Amino acid sequence: MDQKDKYHIKAEVDGRITDATLVIEDIFEDNIDYIMLELSIGNHKWYAKSDESAFRALIEIRKKIIPIKLYCYGASRNVYPSPMMESMGGGFKAYKLLPGRRARTEDIVNIFDYEDGLDIVDTDEQEEYYNQWLSSLA
Repeated sequence: MDQKDKYHIKAEVDGRITDATLVIEDIFEDNIDYIMLELSIGNHKWYAKSDESAFRALIEIRKKIIPIKLYCYGASRNVYPSPMMESMGGGFKAYKLLPGRRARTEDIVNIFDYEDGLDIVDTDEQEEYYNQWLSSLA
């Protein structure tokens, strides 16, 4: 059976903050589990599908909507899921990462939630931060 979740978030379009809706659906096709993500802003809709995780689907959506910014943890510079979070938990949760410090349970957030003060960046900047964080642990 398919499962759908809906999140109401904010997006920045042409310098203005507006309402956006993310609908996440877990679907099973051709013996594969997929995460289908639908983003709605006004009358516009974008879609992404991932057999890896919700985080990967969110990355695909974010790449399609450049320069629109989504205000959620999953678009924040220092938020990234561990490999186990993606493989076992579907990538709905991720860690808030601090340089030189291993991720802790209290650092876990839902990628579709938001709090004031998030540093919203593009997918390349987020990936770069994650790689720098990994290097900082060595």
